[in-house]
Amino acid sequence: MDYTAVKVAAVGKKTSRAAEQAGFTVDIVASVGNENAEGLLEVLRKKLLPGERILFPKSKQARLMLEQELQRFAVHVQAVSVYETVATHAEMDVWRQHVHHPVVFTSPSAVSAYEQMMSHMKIIPAKTIAFVIGPVTEQRALRTGFSKVIAAPQATFESLATTICTYLNREGSQ
Repeated sequence: MDYTAVKVAAVGKKTSRAAEQAGFTVDIVASVGNENAEGLLEVLRKKLLPGERILFPKSKQARLMLEQELQRFAVHVQAVSVYETVATHAEMDVWRQHVHHPVVFTSPSAVSAYEQMMSHMKIIPAKTIAFVIGPVTEQRALRTGFSKVIAAPQATFESLATTICTYLNREGSQ
């Protein structure tokens, strides 16, 4: 197949770089500061025409919002689950030992996997601090029962790391 005619969209800079390293040319990227499904939808609505077809590789636990909104816009979406976030028994043993340490989530599906793992151990995360990468992950963490959720101002790993360091340095100095 001639992939030069295929247009590639990415949710953010990191995904764009990964696609380019795999040999694709990325044509569409969600705007900086809005690197999530909503941000990508905003850009795609301006670029796609009704009747166009897209292949949508995604997580098995991905939200349906992007897919459904594009279909409402009469875009034909072929969604394919290409990975799944799962918790392993080894991870459960580690969590039992460190259940009240802060946790970091980079996707809503990671929060769901954590919630599933904690429910098997009958642990409620209310006293655990959750650091999250963006507003969608933040909402998922709050619904899971975390009472303290700290979100990075931008949905990037760099912003998340800075947020964590700033918080821990401030807490450590008190």
